[in-house]
Amino acid sequence: MSDVAEIDPFAADWSDQPEQPRVWEAARKSAGALETGEDLRKGVVEYFEWVHANPLFEDVVKNSRDGIVHEAVAKMRAPTIKGLCLFLGITPDRWDRWRSHETYKDVCAWADDTIFTMKFEGAAAGLLNPNIIMRELGLAEKTETEVSGKDGGPIRTLGVTIDVSRLTTEQLEAIATIPLKSIAG
Repeated sequence: MSDVAEIDPFAADWSDQPEQPRVWEAARKSAGALETGEDLRKGVVEYFEWVHANPLFEDVVKNSRDGIVHEAVAKMRAPTIKGLCLFLGITPDRWDRWRSHETYKDVCAWADDTIFTMKFEGAAAGLLNPNIIMRELGLAEKTETEVSGKDGGPIRTLGVTIDVSRLTTEQLEAIATIPLKSIAG
């Protein structure tokens, strides 16, 4: 076997690697419809247990005395609302409606908070990609820059010529509404 084939992941023998659990095949094992908040809570707990029991596996290629070896490394599976919905056999639209339904709203809030916490803690511990998780959780770092003139006032532009031929009608109309006093300074 050539050196290239030994490190080519497509040429590798994957038979000894753990089978990746397929989320679309996972389904709630508890019987019956989700008719009560308690039924939903049990289904959500079952999903969390499934997520914990079915990590994803990363194929890590290592060099050993015996040559190139592939090692399956378990990685945290991030719980998601869409994954939960697949598991429960419902649509995300139904989940959104349940968030305000008297029967289900407390369980939905608890599940949403738990999923947020699991993702946040997984990212903070380096078990999940922090950049992806923080964006998904709406925690992306934002930088705002405010520019102003002297003492926080407007910026004065003296001797600036504007080529009005490049402005749109809306822009010209907006300029026309500015009092001349504020333009003259």
